[in-house]
Amino acid sequence: YYADADNDGFGDPNVSVTDCTVPPGYVTNNTDCDDTDNTVYPGAPELCDGKDNDCDGTIDDGAGTTPYYADADNDGFGDPNVSVTGCTVPPGYVTNNTDCDDTDNTVYPGAPELCDGKDNDCNGIIDDGAGTTTYYQDADGDGFGNAASGVLACTAPIGYVENNNDCDDNDETIYPGAPELCDGKDNDCNGTIDDGAGLIFYRDADSDGFGDPFVTIQACAVPQGYVNNGNDCNDADNTIYPGAPELCDGKDNDCDGNIDGGLNTPVVEGPTNMCPYVGTSQQVVFTVSPLPGVLGYQWTVPPTINIVSGQGTNTITVTILNGFIQNANKQIRVTTTSACGTSPIGIKYLLAQFPSTPAAISGPAEACAYVGSGTAATYSINSVAGASLYNWIASPGITINPHTPGAADTLITVLFAPSFTGGTITVSAANSCGNSSNTRQISIISSSTAVPGLIQGPANACLYMPSAAIPSGTVATYTIRSVNNATSYNWTIPAGASATHPAGLGINDTIVEVNYTNAFTGGNITVSASGICGTGGIRSLTIQANLKPGTIGNITAIETQACLSREITYSITTPANTNWIEWTVPSNAVIVSGQGTNSIVVSYPIASSGVVTATASNGCGSSKPRSLQVNVPACPSGGFVKGSVMMDTESNETLQVRVYPNPSNDVFIILINGMSRKQVTMKIYDVSGRPCLIQNLNPSSSIRVGSNLKPGVYQVEIVQGNSRKIQRLVKL
Repeated sequence: YYADADNDGFGDPNVSVTDCTVPPGYVTNNTDCDDTDNTVYPGAPELCDGKDNDCDGTIDDGAGTTPYYADADNDGFGDPNVSVTGCTVPPGYVTNNTDCDDTDNTVYPGAPELCDGKDNDCNGIIDDGAGTTTYYQDADGDGFGNAASGVLACTAPIGYVENNNDCDDNDETIYPGAPELCDGKDNDCNGTIDDGAGLIFYRDADSDGFGDPFVTIQACAVPQGYVNNGNDCNDADNTIYPGAPELCDGKDNDCDGNIDGGLNTPVVEGPTNMCPYVGTSQQVVFTVSPLPGVLGYQWTVPPTINIVSGQGTNTITVTILNGFIQNANKQIRVTTTSACGTSPIGIKYLLAQFPSTPAAISGPAEACAYVGSGTAATYSINSVAGASLYNWIASPGITINPHTPGAADTLITVLFAPSFTGGTITVSAANSCGNSSNTRQISIISSSTAVPGLIQGPANACLYMPSAAIPSGTVATYTIRSVNNATSYNWTIPAGASATHPAGLGINDTIVEVNYTNAFTGGNITVSASGICGTGGIRSLTIQANLKPGTIGNITAIETQACLSREITYSITTPANTNWIEWTVPSNAVIVSGQGTNSIVVSYPIASSGVVTATASNGCGSSKPRSLQVNVPACPSGGFVKGSVMMDTESNETLQVRVYPNPSNDVFIILINGMSRKQVTMKIYDVSGRPCLIQNLNPSSSIRVGSNLKPGVYQVEIVQGNSRKIQRLVKL
């Protein structure tokens, strides 16, 4: 029965008693959602009081009659066509219905009229009184307005602009920022006529017709003493200007950077490293740029260089003779002669330089795709400065196709014999001086696909095979690591089993999920890897089906709920190779939860005795059962539970019992105070109902017990005449 504190006929589900008849202030239902308020109960009329009167989970639903109007645009004015009634203003609603457009928060009664093509103030007229921008007439169309001619409007009328900065609205060449022209007008409106207009002119101080590039003036006409070019390299000397005749006066008269023409030091141009040409009769050209005023050129070369032609000119052709490398003199010299004399000597320093080592060879390091196929593979290097040829060498089994030796021989194609398994290709650079100090090499292999690593997964199928507990069985997963160069994997599954490939077939097929049937008796799972070079060796994992569950240890029992709803939890340690624990209990007991696991909860509604058993199993068989003899007495009749103490409602005598400390890790002190003179009997039971201690005591006494009790849950029973007390003891 459930308490009805507010007398509304509906009970509090959280306050109840158990009795034979309905006590005063109690009812048989437990549907009240607030037992402190008699206006709140299932089916009560909903009031505007901020409560859920009818217990349907919604406050004030259906209460109130005041209309409220939707304010969708949040401008404070409601839509007359969308309304609700209620106790209070709902969110998004207002009390008025005067909005003429509830989708636009710039439109409502009294809103400021805007230049937006709308009736903002809801007076029925669009854009009335709007427009605060002044626009100015632009008569000459230059984008600048006349300050003396302006109008107010929402948008600019044709021929009007927003600014009023024009200083002459009748001339499109006159406006702020206009380019200043040589026209006698103030084009840029800055108050000054023709300022900054015209061309740039250069001062000609020496009157040679060429101006100083660093002294300029801008004007509409050429000022006195100025010219229209700035090409003079010395505006203080009228013998110096571009194109002037060169004089022997120590000056650069013609502004070409050379003083007195041929007296400048000539610069020799041509190759520096002579190794590619030594002893080859190949002609080499050296030259100097022609200089104004030069009458002749005199070349000097070492004895290991032969001038073929060009002596006396600015270009000579030579050949490099044997012995050049050993000769210390490796200079080509030249002087020029002119009317002003002989120039300083120009020197070209030559070298006999060996070529550098080539950079890394590019090409396939794995040749299995080419071996015995007749398809050529390509290998290349970047060209090396000073190299006149390259020396390519290949290991046996590699044939270099015909190629042309020389400075451009930086790429070769090769064929691999069917027997090829590995080798190298090397290259060095060479010229007439010798080979590069080192060779460059690439190692090439032709390898078949490797054997996969160990297969990871269960080696015994018993835990995964179908059983009475798990009729469909359990999926077993097997994996390997990916294999280099593999493009697919080849799995085999033994009889009595089947597999799926969750990652699909191909390069990612490194996982299989196996389902075992009852017909499986053992076998091997195998896998190999395939690639462009073939299929590698096989990896195997032996799967057995002979592993039965281990032996079950002792069953432990703990009372987890006392009378009147007594429950006892029975547990074991899960033995090895087990995926199901089958429990049986006495006929008067009920398994509440845990069947199949290592722990069950059993309810004892009445007295019960018998055997609790546990049997471990998997797909291959079962263990021997483990049993525990139990004897659970009936809970006291006619009583009710108060805390953990059983009070007798049929006794007219008063028996007071106090136990402390409880729980305890040592002893319990039991204080007994009986109003009767009858003898008191104390009994302590373990969770199986087996008596651990029976002792007769005086009506009023104190006793220390429990020092010999093992950790667990016990029950102490104190009986005096018709009075009986039961309390749970917890030994830590």
